Amino acid sequence: KLSILDLFDGRSQLIVQHFMFSKGATEGCQSCSFWIDNVSGAVAHLNARDIAFVCVASAPAADLEAYRQRMGWEDVRFVSCRQFSVDNHMSFTPEQIESSSGEYNYKVGGHLMKDAPGITVYCLDDDKNVFKTFDVASRGLDIVNGAYQYMDLTSKGRDEASLPWTMAWLNRHDQYEPESEEKRFKTTE
Repeated sequence: KLSILDLFDGRSQLIVQHFMFSKGATEGCQSCSFWIDNVSGAVAHLNARDIAFVCVASAPAADLEAYRQRMGWEDVRFVSCRQFSVDNHMSFTPEQIESSSGEYNYKVGGHLMKDAPGITVYCLDDDKNVFKTFDVASRGLDIVNGAYQYMDLTSKGRDEASLPWTMAWLNRHDQYEPESEEKRFKTTE
């Protein structure tokens, strides 16, 4: 059994991504997967700056590991611990959902789901005391999504206005139609 200190992995700062992958699900949330696509590859840079990064989800560890391997996230650690997300208002008990009494994104009630996306950040002092320094949920997560930042630079931006809901276009990266070799490696000489 891990403690929060174990999640720091010897570092003094910790970023926790609350990843929506519930017990009994066959794969992780596609939106959460989109976010992890944007951090995979950057974990070494975070580690170099004394920052640990971990995803916490409620699915069993074996399911998390299989999904991590499928998605090719070699540098991302996953931990199975639903209570951690409940304690941080990113997952909800059946009673909280039924009574709309759970707090998410600094609001009580609303449309609560079993799990919700979010990021929580912690630091350690010299005496190994843990301090929560930041958290963000819902669309506040957009700022840490590099692909969205690139989309926002284009003339059409995210181009989601005509969709039935934002992110209706999104798939897991291994579920898009592959581009032809000719299109992928076209050069201009």
